[in-house]
Amino acid sequence: LMLGEISNTSRQSLQIATESIYREMPELPHPNPMIPLVLTEDGLKGKALFNENCGMCHMPNDQLLVGSGLWQIGKRRPLDWIVKWIHNPMKMVNSGDPYAVEIYTKYNRFPMTAFPALNEKQIKQILAYLDAGM
Repeated sequence: LMLGEISNTSRQSLQIATESIYREMPELPHPNPMIPLVLTEDGLKGKALFNENCGMCHMPNDQLLVGSGLWQIGKRRPLDWIVKWIHNPMKMVNSGDPYAVEIYTKYNRFPMTAFPALNEKQIKQILAYLDAGM
């Protein structure tokens, strides 16, 4: 059975069972407590895109690496803002966007790499991975 063939009900049941196991047996290693073990097809594609493009500077949880942790960023910022930021962060900083300026200042004016080649569908897939919190 392929992941894409699992119904939403089955996926939710599997997620609940997985979470129960880790609550009852906290000594088991969990790859990342912020990201569920069961992801949608978009979440799986997003994980690969994240690792390829974002993972050098960002963590998929709330921990700091070079830049901020991105866990559930799609629930904190609107999609259109995220797309603009990913495509050209310095343009947003230079335009005076308050949140862009805040991030830029908070991280010692270290500019984020622009990723203009990522399309909106790919960005949504990354968000599906990051926003899949338990």
